[in-house]
Amino acid sequence: MSSRVEEGPSRRPAVLMAVGLGWIGGHFTGPGPLPDQLLVAAAHLLPVALVLLAVADLAAPDVGGAGRARRGVVVLTGLAAAIKLTTGLVVIWAIGHPTGFGPHTVADWIPIGLANAGGGLWLREVLFGRARARA
Repeated sequence: MSSRVEEGPSRRPAVLMAVGLGWIGGHFTGPGPLPDQLLVAAAHLLPVALVLLAVADLAAPDVGGAGRARRGVVVLTGLAAAIKLTTGLVVIWAIGHPTGFGPHTVADWIPIGLANAGGGLWLREVLFGRARARA
């Protein structure tokens, strides 16, 4: 057990987002020519890189000052909101196009759920954690 106290929002939800997004990035590459597969993988893994960079900003605010930590919070909040929106769109797509591309099996839905849970926990931490700190 560490005696170090974290300031600001917890980084745990961001790690959960990175795990879900990384799983999605490694899982959702379809058949086709290699350049197409690389493009799809890169598009899915870009959010993982953003999460990791934002967590690095949160982890070392003393290196870049308060602006660096603030940037990390803003990036993660934007990604969390985008994950929530995308999850809604994916559910609508999957219901309307059951044989189209996208999630079909449990292995497809688990990483979406992980990313969505991480995004929700992050938004809860940012929105309600600050309200608790002010009270």
